Amino acid sequence: MKKTSMAAVLAGIVMMTALAGGCQPKSPSTDDNNSPTIQPSLSTKNPFTDASGDFKTQEPNAGYVGKTNDNGEKLCIAEFAHATYDASIKSPAYFFVDNLEDFQEQITSKSITLESSSKKGGIYNEEFFSTHTVIMVALPYSSGSTKSVLKAVDLDDGTVKIYITSDLYKVGTTDMATFYGIISLDNSVFGEAVGFEVYLNNSLINENGSSSTEK
Repeated sequence: MKKTSMAAVLAGIVMMTALAGGCQPKSPSTDDNNSPTIQPSLSTKNPFTDASGDFKTQEPNAGYVGKTNDNGEKLCIAEFAHATYDASIKSPAYFFVDNLEDFQEQITSKSITLESSSKKGGIYNEEFFSTHTVIMVALPYSSGSTKSVLKAVDLDDGTVKIYITSDLYKVGTTDMATFYGIISLDNSVFGEAVGFEVYLNNSLINENGSSSTEK
């Protein structure tokens, strides 16, 4: 029997190793050019436009919310108050209140409970209405435990855009309730606005109600 030379054995080992390497399956993360394959993202959820999201964790650009004027006063003031349930209000709507007398009439006739009214003097007086644009937003909810938040106020080419977010998609109590969002905007910034848009969970709501001045 012929003895196999050491060189032949080594050559065989090298050939077998090469063949084994060539039979390895191609990685699913590479293409023919050996470039990484980028998997498309399936998450297109925008917390600012997703009405079913958790309103407490949504953090869009708040625009003017939280900002102050030169006197340290907030440019946007929001209060969401419980009122007597009004079955005639089928969908959210908003209207402007231009003076203290009309405001007080709305508060009384709708039995709106203001948080600020319990404070000494409150914030709503004649001077306040001379320096602010006040918008009241009627919010009919299927649950009295529904919470609302003013998330953003923007000024876009003279149009004020107000964004309110609520957790009305969550399971809550079954008592029907009407709330009013009272949004007050500093006229030093918003006084020359040419239009207003109000959104609830990214849905545009209609202007409606009594106002002595067209906006």
